Amino acid sequence: MKNVRTVFLCVIMLTIMLHRSAQSQITPTLSISTHYLKLELDSQNLKFLEIVLPEISLQSEEKIVLTGSVPTILDKPILTNIILKQIVPEENNILYGWFKETAEGHTNSRTISVILMNSSSDTEICRWDFLNALPVRYQPVLSGGKMVEIFEVAYGNWKKIEH
Repeated sequence: MKNVRTVFLCVIMLTIMLHRSAQSQITPTLSISTHYLKLELDSQNLKFLEIVLPEISLQSEEKIVLTGSVPTILDKPILTNIILKQIVPEENNILYGWFKETAEGHTNSRTISVILMNSSSDTEICRWDFLNALPVRYQPVLSGGKMVEIFEVAYGNWKKIEH
């Protein structure tokens, strides 16, 4: 059985462009030539500094399960987590509030959407919905004289919707 590894080039290209563009821009959306990204948490727009989209690989982790007396090999795709970076907001820190609730044992999974927008017509080109998402790591960092929060978010499933 061959392990097949597929990397979604548009996701990687957007991540690289965001990383380069995010150095000085702090807005709800980051312009990338004629496109920009929006971030939503349960349909609510969030400001962000940087988004690192996950790599979704068809390389599998094999798990052997006994079904009756017959062993069955289950393949499960490997999913990496989403990284979100934001300047600490002056008020209504939605991401931190969600992390704090989760850390206190209130597991409230949510949907995170990363949306590629056309800047000239302000229309949605495609979106990545990450379902059953939960924050799993939080790290405050002083960067360039500003306090930045880094959140790592795990998710149960995802879908890409193209328009």
